[in-house]
Amino acid sequence: MKNFQEGLMEEEIINEEMPETDPSGLAPAPQKRLIVKSQEKLLALLKNITGYLKKPKIITLVLLGLIAIVVYLGLNLLSRKNEEAAVDNTPKAVTSTSPQASINPKTAGITREIDNFKSKLENSPVDTTQLDPPKVDLNITF
Repeated sequence: MKNFQEGLMEEEIINEEMPETDPSGLAPAPQKRLIVKSQEKLLALLKNITGYLKKPKIITLVLLGLIAIVVYLGLNLLSRKNEEAAVDNTPKAVTSTSPQASINPKTAGITREIDNFKSKLENSPVDTTQLDPPKVDLNITF
């Protein structure tokens, strides 16, 4: 009896795999297997979802989620545009790293006078050790 059942099962499998041909020579269209229970479950699920979407709290949460996604994508697009604009391949002038002070003509004249005075003082034949110390008035008032 076991061999008899195996033979029937094999025939059923072969019949399902082999398409039946009509006398006209055309193969029949494949049959769609629709399960009624799953369709009913899907329909019930859709009704439940539409019931949930009518609640204002759910609508608010969905809208906030969509707004967050739109804002994220917008900021992402803006940041990409700035990266492309920031890339600049033009060569730039090389500047020196040491700071250069602007020279004021008045201070340049004063420093020149100080240097001249020092050079005259060094070249003078007078011995500075024999000179009297300078007299300084320390009573400074403001």
